Amino acid sequence: IKDFSYTISTKQMRVPNSGIIDIGNGQYRYLTERECLRLMGFDDSDIDKLEKVHPRRKNCISSKLYKQAGNSIVVDVLMVIIKEIYENDLTKK
Repeated sequence: IKDFSYTISTKQMRVPNSGIIDIGNGQYRYLTERECLRLMGFDDSDIDKLEKVHPRRKNCISSKLYKQAGNSIVVDVLMVIIKEIYENDLTKK
């Protein structure tokens, strides 16, 4: 775990090596739904809206929110890629 990071998948609760945080003393924890969504570029107000639409039962995780994070693309990364393609195309003309 210290040498590399696994992809956060839509099946985090079934894949014990994805989204794990080392909290020390040989103990680990999973990323929360909110943490996964934040990594994908969602802000807290959007996450709050998602939690209202997909409420979780008490003391349970929301697989729908994990799936939302796992099936999305980081918008900031996508924008940088599009910008680079656009600027590269302009320099070739």
